Amino acid sequence: MLQRIAIVFLALLVLAAIPAQAREYVEKFNPAGPGIFKDVFVNGPDGAWNGMIGNGFYLLTNTNPAGGDVRYYNVNNISGETSQALANCTVSATVKGRSDGPLGGAGLIYRLNPQNGTYWAFVVNDKGGYAIYKRGPQGMSQIMGGTHPAVKPDAPNQLTIRPAMDNQVEFLVNGQTVGAAGSSDINGHAPGILAISPGSFGFENFEIKTTTP
Repeated sequence: MLQRIAIVFLALLVLAAIPAQAREYVEKFNPAGPGIFKDVFVNGPDGAWNGMIGNGFYLLTNTNPAGGDVRYYNVNNISGETSQALANCTVSATVKGRSDGPLGGAGLIYRLNPQNGTYWAFVVNDKGGYAIYKRGPQGMSQIMGGTHPAVKPDAPNQLTIRPAMDNQVEFLVNGQTVGAAGSSDINGHAPGILAISPGSFGFENFEIKTTTP
């Protein structure tokens, strides 16, 4: 009996010593062939928005002076990945754009629940500002934001969202943490890109990293 317990314990130690296997999926926005977003992008006018797939970038434009229109494209599933793996992925993209009002910005969406529309959103603008939004059951609210030295005005910025302790989520600009938040109301799994009008916003190198022990 003791020998059997020892064998089981040794097996658990071996499993614990196996490093987590990370997998990366990159959207290069190549018009010649679909990436992980496949055919979800709109290439042309779509309501108040206009989308254009370029060679290595995706451009979203909305000149509505009222502002506040939100457009996002998300990845619901990846072959071979579970919903839990996507919910706990690290997602990043390089964004640059022109914000024509205080509400405008470009960035990422995280843990979107397609059934109830809840998610985290993280955007920056060309004035050096950032904002973190929570869209819960009661609607959209900004939970933190302002200017931050990590955000480069009038320049490309790499945004990253990754899981932290418990249900916390960490938000980074150019590798520097600018905020963290958590909520049991945000319980989806889908990551993606997001823009808030008015303005013109470009996205490059959208990347998802999943890790499974």
